[in-house]
Amino acid sequence: MNVKALSNFVSASLVSGCSKTVTGASVLALMLSSSIGALAQAPDLTAGDPRTDNAYWNLGATGMMGWFYHEGNGTWNSRQIQVSSVDAGSPAAGIVAVNDVILGANGSGA
Repeated sequence: MNVKALSNFVSASLVSGCSKTVTGASVLALMLSSSIGALAQAPDLTAGDPRTDNAYWNLGATGMMGWFYHEGNGTWNSRQIQVSSVDAGSPAAGIVAVNDVILGANGSGA
C-alpha cells in the first residue's frame, strides 16, 4: 500500500468508525516508525554515543556478552560491539575487558 492509498484508508477509517480507525492509525504508525528506523544512524561507541536499548547478546564461544546496534533483528548497520561481560576462564578473559569496543578481528589469534 503506497502512502496516498494509506492516507485515504486512514481518512475513510476516521469516517467509518473507531475500530477501523485504530487499525488504520496502527498501520500508519508502523510505516512511519519503519521509515524513521531505517534513517537512524548507528551510535559511535568509541565516541561515547549512548546505546539505543539495553539488549545484550551472547557472543558465542568467546565467553563474552555485548551490545551492538540493531534495527529489530537486523544488524546490517552494526559496526561495533561494546563488551558488557567477560566470563572468568573463557577465551576472552584477560584479553578483553567490560566496556571495550570491538571494531573487528584480524584473524591472527593474537
